[in-house]
Amino acid sequence: MAITNDSDMPILAGGEFIALKDYTTDGKMTMVSTTKSTLTKAMEYLSDESKKSVKLTDAKYPIFEGVESRKIRALMMVMLGCDVYGPGMKSIGPPKLAKELKVVKERLSKHNQQISDDAFYNALIQHVGTHTGLGTEVIETLVAGILYEPTNYVSASSTDGGLSAIVTEADYSYYDGVIPVHLPEYLSDFMGPQTAQNNIGPTILLCKGVGDRSHLFLGKTEWNLCHSCNKVVCKHCSEFVEETSIGDGNKTKHKHCLGCYASKRLVPNITNNEYYKRIDDMRKELKHTFKFDDVHELSFDEIEDAYDSALLSLANHKNHPIKYPVHPTSELESPSSWKHVFNLEFCQGGAFVSDPAVREHIPELLKLLATCVTYEEKKHTDWVKDPSVYDALPAHIISFAKGSRFDSGYRLIERCVRHGHDPRMPSMFNNTAEVVQLDDGSLGLVIKSFVPASMKKEVYRTTVAFSAQDLLAVECNCKSGSKGDDNVTCVH
Repeated sequence: MAITNDSDMPILAGGEFIALKDYTTDGKMTMVSTTKSTLTKAMEYLSDESKKSVKLTDAKYPIFEGVESRKIRALMMVMLGCDVYGPGMKSIGPPKLAKELKVVKERLSKHNQQISDDAFYNALIQHVGTHTGLGTEVIETLVAGILYEPTNYVSASSTDGGLSAIVTEADYSYYDGVIPVHLPEYLSDFMGPQTAQNNIGPTILLCKGVGDRSHLFLGKTEWNLCHSCNKVVCKHCSEFVEETSIGDGNKTKHKHCLGCYASKRLVPNITNNEYYKRIDDMRKELKHTFKFDDVHELSFDEIEDAYDSALLSLANHKNHPIKYPVHPTSELESPSSWKHVFNLEFCQGGAFVSDPAVREHIPELLKLLATCVTYEEKKHTDWVKDPSVYDALPAHIISFAKGSRFDSGYRLIERCVRHGHDPRMPSMFNNTAEVVQLDDGSLGLVIKSFVPASMKKEVYRTTVAFSAQDLLAVECNCKSGSKGDDNVTCVH
């Protein structure tokens, strides 16, 4: 017996297993088993008074009743759809599954008076492999994935009266103590010390996944190439995006990885003639008015960056400075407006709260971190409907972007979202921030990072310093980035 709401547990554990579900504070509970006799036996241990309050309900479709083979039970899970294979067989539910099992048994009984579990399993797996189009090799791998997923680690052993918690890959334990003798490459993570890897297995592909976390999946299951980045993505890591053709206005749907999907949904894909004309006008003005060198070599994104930078430099020259950044880039090298407190490693989460050395700064630090995840539901533009990018970013990022430009800062916000969903963008999880204290006692963060260019292979080195209220200073080594005594917020 186990307390669990996982519907797979009673199936995997067999007919003698009872799952205790929906246990409430008033003493009511629901007990589930795939075998009615198991529940009837359990009721024998109740007092006569307790039995009066128990209601035994027959299963509507007792398809697992009498099925003792765990292999057959696992195969039935694959047919219905489960964790290892969500779709299952097409149009199969408990009523249809019962009919499918009956068909296979009748087919076998024409040749054998007695049907063994192994014979029934082999016939059933052929049937499933054919009707799913996956083949028996893939179905056998899915069944093995159910049967041989390690239940837990054997993590504690007695040494001199104490406990040692040294865990290795060889310390896996399996349900019923059944150790797999052979496993295909796809299930190599499930291998125990006595398991031999069988290199003859189904085709494996590498899914792009989310962020920098790719994963393997079975090549015969559903997959696509991302319409934007052309990377392989499995069914679970992809979504459709509907796009309108510029030429004929026809709408088409294409599969995208989750990163490209988010970018497409949040950032409009502008590729019309008006956009090209705007870029061409910027290019000409950079060359003739601002005397920008090698302007013909710049990408569209770099043209916009350079144009913004030129306008900001002109404004500063005319004594019309913008609000952000508060300090020039040189402040990052020799800060006079803040002092170092400690380094915050993001991978350690909230471990800093137990550090006595920073205890006095915890309230201010929590306030600062809270601003990084604070979103506001309000109107940001005078458009009929604000673009979706405003819903994707915390309020202080939107404020920093607006204060860094003469206009609404929309393009900064748009590109922020685009860069954030770039799969080449390194995760902040492994980054470290410097926590600094400003002159007024509030705290800020100084974060160094590497940001891939949108349309080139370059990776830019960036630094940003900010508090809960202000964008303090920035640095970037892109062509339009802030350096030395500059006060320019580029898109990186």
